[in-house]
Order: sequence, then structure tokens, then C-alpha cells
Amino acid sequence: MDDQIFPSLIYSCPVLEELEIGRCYGLKNIHLPACLPKLMSIKLLLCYEELESFEMEAPNLKKLVLNSRIVTDKWLHGFLSKHPLIESLELHSFCMLERIKISSDRMKSLTIDQCINLVGANIVTPNLRRLDYCGHVISLSSNAFTLSEVSLKFEENTSLDVETIEFLAKLSHPKLLIWRGLAKSLIAPKELRETLPSPLYNVKQLKLKLYGGNPRYRDEVIELVDALLWISPLLEILLIEWKTDDLKDEKISFMFSYEAPIYKSKNPSCCKFLPVPCWRHCLKTIKIDYFGRYAYLKPLKKYFHKNAEILESIL
Repeated sequence: MDDQIFPSLIYSCPVLEELEIGRCYGLKNIHLPACLPKLMSIKLLLCYEELESFEMEAPNLKKLVLNSRIVTDKWLHGFLSKHPLIESLELHSFCMLERIKISSDRMKSLTIDQCINLVGANIVTPNLRRLDYCGHVISLSSNAFTLSEVSLKFEENTSLDVETIEFLAKLSHPKLLIWRGLAKSLIAPKELRETLPSPLYNVKQLKLKLYGGNPRYRDEVIELVDALLWISPLLEILLIEWKTDDLKDEKISFMFSYEAPIYKSKNPSCCKFLPVPCWRHCLKTIKIDYFGRYAYLKPLKKYFHKNAEILESIL
């Protein structure tokens, strides 16, 4: 593929709806003219060193997937302002993006993946439903109050410090959070739990996929569950999955139900930063399912009996 063949190919496909360009290393300039009124999806993948420019006119574009080193903050902002109908945007492996602003009333799905020099993102997308983020912790501002699902994967050396907790709090409390990470990176230090509010207190479903450093001992599992119930203190479903050394799947699932809280004191210290009481004061029933080789059920039941004030049953 080269700069002469590509335009001829595009002009011969006037009713094109989907276009994917990948590994075309002889192609240096991609210019898509306005003669493609039906073009709704573009994927630009693995076009690295030789690609010098990328310009297009697609007034009805709905989906854009980019994996290219040439994209800058300015280019991205200008492109999105010219294509206001985009509903799905994926940004993969950018090295030139530093501070991005994504403003759209139409966008429903956004992926930001391994943008190594990104330090900040301003996401003004009131109708966003799904957010996928993979990379280091950045400065985040968002008004995506309608998020129903968030998928997270931080770098392996990420810890649950103040900066990470602030990032989580900016996610506008999705109904479902899918989190991939190391068990030790999900446990906030005790001093932070006592001085900061739970960042995701409205999350109802949390699915945790662990890799490396998986819990092998009872105390590790209890510590992890306790940490997750601080992050999201009124969960309805908690699922923890991991693979053993021999690549077998193991998982623990919890289903929680609640009733009106009963306080023994007016302001319990565990709830002082929350607009609602935490699970300790209103957890009524728990159903635990476990598929694995270690004996976790008995210590987990003991943990909940000890810490839940009005607990009626554990199944």
C-alpha cells in the first residue's frame, strides 16, 4: 500500500461504511475525502513511523479507533469538534498526547489505553455510558454522571494512595466497576481510610480480576474484602477472580442485601465521610459462593459476623 494506491481504492468504494487500516507501512499520508457519506466506522491500527499525516471528512462518523503516534492534543481536539456525531472513541498507545479534552453530547463509549505521556483528561460527556481506562493515574475531571460501566487497569506499580483515590472519586459512581490489578494495590493504608471518604460509595457491582500476587492465605482474602468494602461500602454484588499457578480459575462471589441502618452511636467513625451509612450498620444477608482450593469460607463468615451489626444470615 502507498499514497497512490490508497486514494484510488477509496474512490472506488463510494458506499463504504467501515474502514480499517492496519500495518500499511508504505502508506505515509491518509486523506479521506468527503465523498464517503455512509462511512460510520474507522480504525487506524499499527501505523507508526512512516505515517506523516491523517486527515478525513466523514460527517456521519459514529466510531473511531486510533492507534498512531502522530496524534497530538491539538489534532484530537480539532478532529472531535468537526465530527460531533461520534458515539464511540478508542485511543490506544499514544505517546504525543499530554492533556486532552473530550467534549461531546453524543459520546457513549470511551477507551483510553496506554497513553504513556498523558497527564490529564477533561471528559465533558454527559451521556457517556462506558469508560475503559488502562495506564498510569492521571488528573481527571469528568461530568459523565450517567456512567453504567467502568473498566480499570492501572500499571502494576500503582498503589491506592491519595492520587489514585481522587481518580476513582472522579468516575461519577458507575453501577458496575470491572477492575484488573494486583491484590496489594487495592488496599488503601489505614490512615487514608480514616481521613478520606470512600471514593465509589454508589457502585453496586464490583468485579475484580486479579493477576500476580493472588490471595493464597485466609488473612489476605479478608484484608482484600475489607479494603474493597471501604472503596464501595454498599455493594450488592462482589466478584473476585484469579488464576492459580497452574492456570486454573478460582473465584469468590458475594451477594449482599440491606435494610434501614441501626446506629449504636449518632456518628459512627466508619461513616463520618459518607452521605449514607456503610455496610456495617445495614447489612442483612450475605450469600457466598466459592470455587477454589483454599478454605476461605469459614474465616469470611467469621469476619462478617464480627463486623456487621444487624446481620441475620450468611448462606
